[in-house]
Amino acid sequence: MKVTIKEIAELAGVSINTVSRALNGKDGVSKTTQAKVLQIAEELNYIPNQFAKGLKSKKSNLIGVVVTNVANPFYSEFVKVAEKTARKNGYHLILCNSDENTELENDLLKMLKSNRADGIIITPVRADHQTIEKLNDLNIPYVIANREPEEKQAVNFVINNNEEGGYIATKHLCERAVSEIHYIGGPSSLYTVRRRIFGCEKALKEHQKVGLHIHNIELTMQACYEKTQEIIETIGDKRIGIFAYNDNLAIGAMKAIMQAGLKIPDQVALVGYDDILIAQMLGIPLTTVHQSSCEMAEKSTSILMERMQSEEEMPYENVVFEPHLVVRSST
Repeated sequence: MKVTIKEIAELAGVSINTVSRALNGKDGVSKTTQAKVLQIAEELNYIPNQFAKGLKSKKSNLIGVVVTNVANPFYSEFVKVAEKTARKNGYHLILCNSDENTELENDLLKMLKSNRADGIIITPVRADHQTIEKLNDLNIPYVIANREPEEKQAVNFVINNNEEGGYIATKHLCERAVSEIHYIGGPSSLYTVRRRIFGCEKALKEHQKVGLHIHNIELTMQACYEKTQEIIETIGDKRIGIFAYNDNLAIGAMKAIMQAGLKIPDQVALVGYDDILIAQMLGIPLTTVHQSSCEMAEKSTSILMERMQSEEEMPYENVVFEPHLVVRSST
């Protein structure tokens, strides 16, 4: 049964107001009384009502983190660092997984609003005008992470230079003397997908003899595995390159290539994106575009903290991290 401050007050022989002040470390309570109150509270395993406390202070000390796929190791690491950074500043996290579903994302944002979240870090399904307006309507500080806004708007965001990432991955495959490159990305509606394609096309202007094939799929390992099987059936004796939207997809592609009896990188050169920890531990270590989930999470959380704790208007902050290629055995 939950212990109340009324019970603590009765046992300590003081008023409820005195107990409240003692528990919150406020002035007006002697050290002897405070020590007595704290001892009784500890013995009774008293847990304060944070919701009621939040109503009074108008702060919940809760941050919502909405990601598109919590099973992706990139986001697992992102959330871990965001939680650590938030905890250092006295905040707790509510983790939400939108599963790349806009309707679910809307429901999650409403839930965070109703639970009085002080701020939100979000990797939106789409960072378009409609989504940003929806976020603005919440009247809660927020930071967009890892999904580049489609339009120039007054928002805080922390992203990777996706065009540069697409460029360096494609340039590397061209330099590995492949005859054609297959880019396996997510839906074309995702601006991040399109930005990486821009980078691919920029690199191919410098290597005009190499063809580019674009495949838009669901962002799942299984979907990439199946698409790679289809690609393999069409290549004949050609040596090709596959550039996957992220390392999770690249692992699906690698399985399909190996099951078909093809050699990596002799017949198929493979590049991923993100540089998750497992990328270097695969049977054939994966060449990938490195973007730091840790840096992105720490910066996103720090920006949010500043906005939540400031009583004044602050200029919007746009942070773009530059990627670099990590070359391993898959190319």
